[in-house]
Amino acid sequence: MRYMRVGPPGAEIPVVLTGDGRHLDLRGLTTDIDGDFLGEIDRPFRQRQKVTRA
Repeated sequence: MRYMRVGPPGAEIPVVLTGDGRHLDLRGLTTDIDGDFLGEIDRPFRQRQKVTRA
């Protein structure tokens, strides 16, 4: 799985590229693939790490 932007500069669409080559539109979740979006995606993993270390 790979996050990417597709489309002309200034009008990119955030998508995820799946292992089978499909592009899934992420506009229902985010307006951009940025630090805020990636931080939200990573949050459950980070929380799980905290619990297993405690």
